[in-house]
Amino acid sequence: MSASGARVMRKTLDTSLVSRGSSGMDGDLEARVTRLEADVSEIKDTLRRLEPMIVQLLGEMGEFRKEMAKTREDMARLDGRVSQLPTTWTLMVGVVAIISLVFGLLKLGL
Repeated sequence: MSASGARVMRKTLDTSLVSRGSSGMDGDLEARVTRLEADVSEIKDTLRRLEPMIVQLLGEMGEFRKEMAKTREDMARLDGRVSQLPTTWTLMVGVVAIISLVFGLLKLGL
């Protein structure tokens, strides 16, 4: 809230309190409004500092998403290649078949 906005708010508050028979802004209320204005000012300062960081993080998130999409593609390609590799069972059957063939040929004298 700008300083002029705070003054208008105070004047409106003073007017409404006076019209109800109050003396207006007493010291406690004045101090609370002053603290509130200071707190709002600090919040604005914090948001000004955070805004560039948020924009930077959003940009980095976009790059991260692109990298993740590429990683997913790589993983899918690797999964396809691994799924085509022979299993342990297939290798064992192949080895037994080759050994059987060799012993069969030796028995026949070839």
